[in-house]
Amino acid sequence: MAECGRLYHVAALFDGEAALAPPDTAEHAATCPDCARYLAHLRMLRDGVGAVAETGVVTDGQFGAFLDGIRECIDAPVRGWRRFWTLASMTAAAVLIALALYAVFADFSDPARQVEATIVEAPYSELSGVSIDVQIGKDGNAVIWVNNAPNDVWYGTP
Repeated sequence: MAECGRLYHVAALFDGEAALAPPDTAEHAATCPDCARYLAHLRMLRDGVGAVAETGVVTDGQFGAFLDGIRECIDAPVRGWRRFWTLASMTAAAVLIALALYAVFADFSDPARQVEATIVEAPYSELSGVSIDVQIGKDGNAVIWVNNAPNDVWYGTP
């Protein structure tokens, strides 16, 4: 609609909230064509709403029914999916806790459940200028070392 960045301040001044607008907002609104159009639009809206606005009045005879309607809406049970989502969330949390406890306390020493170790038959690398060493530790696990040439540059942290 408009390109001026001070429309918020002009609207605040129009609504009587001068504390939210800088002091020179009135002078700016008088000289800026975007702000002048915006003020005219705001005045047209306010005048139009004022012309059709009806103020509802609750008489003494209607007051009891009015309050009964309010109490009825306040005391009405809330319908919706809130109970379903609460139950679903609690069920999911219980399943996650059960799986975590199983993973922590399960006995995985059964040989049928254990995964066999990977056997390194021959180490090989397509990197040029590197050598590969294999060492078997005391526990039987293989340790593979990739050694680069002394004058080579490696990117990243060592």
